[in-house]
Amino acid sequence: MLVRYRHPRRLFQLAYTWGHSIDNQSDPFAGDFFNLDFTRPAAADTPATTAFTRQFDSRADRGNSDFDQRQNLVFYSIWQTPASERLHGLLRGWTFAQVAAFRSGLPYSVLAPSSVPLQGGVILNNRADPVPPGGAAGGSVAVAGGERLLNPAAFAEAAAGTVGNTGRNAFRGPGFYSLDASLSRTFAAAWLGEAGRLTVRADAFNFLNRANLNSPDSTLGSATFGIGLYGRDGRQSGFPALVPFHETARQVQLILRIDF
Repeated sequence: MLVRYRHPRRLFQLAYTWGHSIDNQSDPFAGDFFNLDFTRPAAADTPATTAFTRQFDSRADRGNSDFDQRQNLVFYSIWQTPASERLHGLLRGWTFAQVAAFRSGLPYSVLAPSSVPLQGGVILNNRADPVPPGGAAGGSVAVAGGERLLNPAAFAEAAAGTVGNTGRNAFRGPGFYSLDASLSRTFAAAWLGEAGRLTVRADAFNFLNRANLNSPDSTLGSATFGIGLYGRDGRQSGFPALVPFHETARQVQLILRIDF
């Protein structure tokens, strides 16, 4: 869905996408040529390897894709104050722009110890069993540096030689959002000639200084199991699921440009 409004001094655009991607394996070259690690907001590395959970049974891994991000909302706008004599000189000619993105979380699996001996092979990337009566959510209990999102008592290792009953990527991490803003004004600079212009501009990335919550450590038996930490990796991936996010703390840059 796309909504756009244009005006000589204003522009608004809102884009919303709902999607659902299902596969048996999302990252066949993990650790080799290319991988989708940047789609995973988890702070802790998982011991998952590139393999189906059970040999010759790819259907057991059918589930949400690693990059299955259901909802994406991106909104941007540009405002310009008129260069009218009716406005005070300090208010004329300013341009304000912003871009905001709101994304639902990415899926993950609750993993249990792997390499369980089987006749003719092993089980890799094994998943945990739910413990009745459920209660997997940890109630978003605050902990140092983040929140506990999964209840360790709600999961158990699968029986030897079996695949856990929780599905691949059956759980979904927290959503995240970001807002960037810019304010600028251009002045005529007669001393630079007829085409002389002087532009001052301030850009603020992650304007709200939002620290998005990572997906939790989902490896059963880990000391930090179920805990999602605040603050994501600051590298820019270019992956559409994350753009236009700025994962670092608020950054402000000031620009002075001279055109002649």
